[in-house]
Amino acid sequence: MTDTGERAIRRRQLRISPLWLLPLVAAALGAWIAYDHLAGLGPTVTLSMPEAEGIKAGKTLVKTRNVEIGQVKDVRLSDDLDHTVVEAQLRQGAERMLNEDTKFWVVKPRVGSRGITGLDTALSGVYIALQPGDASEPRRRFEVLENPPVTGLGDGGLRITLLSGPEMSLSEGAPVTYHGKTVGRVTSVQLDTSTGQVEHGVFIEAPYTDLVTEQSHFWSSAGFSVSYTADGFSADVQSLETLLGGGITLGVPETGAGEPVDADHRFRVYRSQAAARDAAMDQYLEYVILLEESVQGVNEGSPVRYRGVRIGTVDTVAWRFEGPRPDAEGSLAVPVLVRIEPQRLTGATEMTDLDAWRERISGLIDEGLRASVRSESLITGASYVALDMRTGADSVAGTSYVERPVIPAISGRMGRLQDQTGQLLEKLNKLEIQSVLTSVEGTAESFEATSRSVERTATSIQGLLDDSATRELPRQMDETLGELRRTLEGFNKDSQLYQQFHGVLGQMESVMQDLQPLVRTLREQPNALIFDQKDVEDPEPRAPQQ
Repeated sequence: MTDTGERAIRRRQLRISPLWLLPLVAAALGAWIAYDHLAGLGPTVTLSMPEAEGIKAGKTLVKTRNVEIGQVKDVRLSDDLDHTVVEAQLRQGAERMLNEDTKFWVVKPRVGSRGITGLDTALSGVYIALQPGDASEPRRRFEVLENPPVTGLGDGGLRITLLSGPEMSLSEGAPVTYHGKTVGRVTSVQLDTSTGQVEHGVFIEAPYTDLVTEQSHFWSSAGFSVSYTADGFSADVQSLETLLGGGITLGVPETGAGEPVDADHRFRVYRSQAAARDAAMDQYLEYVILLEESVQGVNEGSPVRYRGVRIGTVDTVAWRFEGPRPDAEGSLAVPVLVRIEPQRLTGATEMTDLDAWRERISGLIDEGLRASVRSESLITGASYVALDMRTGADSVAGTSYVERPVIPAISGRMGRLQDQTGQLLEKLNKLEIQSVLTSVEGTAESFEATSRSVERTATSIQGLLDDSATRELPRQMDETLGELRRTLEGFNKDSQLYQQFHGVLGQMESVMQDLQPLVRTLREQPNALIFDQKDVEDPEPRAPQQ
């Protein structure tokens, strides 16, 4: 083989086809896409939830502030088959949002105290929402909340705790209002089994945190309430949200006194505004009232009033009933412990000189200050303790009961009313009711017999008037008088006989004229000879002429 032929064969072996470049380019492009995808992937989070309703691998998105930041890649049961485990792949940069305070929940249509939410997911499907936290400790495993968190992203405010009894029914998301405006919400409700108290976690939104001070008080607000006072019934209807799920009202003293509180400060939440106001009366004097009359309607919390003005509260009914009696050893008076609260007159936030008030009340007792029970409402049966001055009362200085000064008691209006009622019933029992009833029965029988006699007389008179002879009597008398006149025409007018007959005729004519009204009356009312004529109709009053 010549050199020229060898070079030609070698040239053909070293030549590479351009088609081999396409697989190389495709492989390089795939490698770059894979690198870019892996470089763009963020952390993987593991979510635990009771059930995965509506959650689908490869379709359900993870969002924050309505921005997609990841997707669910796997849904499976836990090893103990107790709950569902969801693996979600987040995008790069989501690491800073995952810490101890991060919260996840499923967004779907809900009907709650805040209205209807999540309707947009009815067509697009549910998704998992993420709320970033501010903690420094990172975290990758979370439990999905059953309900959305009450506070929003980045909300500033104050977290406090409200304590109540187990009878208080509030749910997460219930509003906290001030003068009708929502200033916060209940974030959690937990029962402390050791103390039997319910702890309500509350978040007060900024800028309303300044309203919460040491003197602030909270009470449960029902959506609809009815109250009855001396002025009548009154109804209070609040917002629909409060009507459905209840709520809490924040009260601030008029003076605005009190220092700001720190986070997690604890307050007591009361059943009503009146109970919260009463609890603020922390400066008081205790007295005992020994009541000889019934204490029905007087309960713990009933008011103590002085001439209608509330100055205290009933603390305990039948307090230390076995205590020694100051007046008589065998007395069974009911001891009622009351609190006189000067703050109701001077202001709840002001310090009160209790010693000065004690001396003042002691002087009033010596001058005749006395206590009694009075009814506050006939509808509810509630009563209150009334204090008033009574002139001429005996001095009872220094009387005490179980180391508490005593305010003497007198019979109240209800007691006097009961005594008067008892006396009246006693007098009625002494009356000879049977003899009175027998006399009344005899009088009724006599009256009935008289009525029957009158009826028979009236019937007889009516029969007489209906007789044809009676009806013809006036006409016959007229004819007789006419004949007498014709007879007298034959006599001399100057004769004595004529004058006598003429006078008799005149008298008879006058009598006939007088009889005509009587006959007419008897026709219209046959019993007119016995009873008076029928009363005429009452005249119709008319307006005075202008």
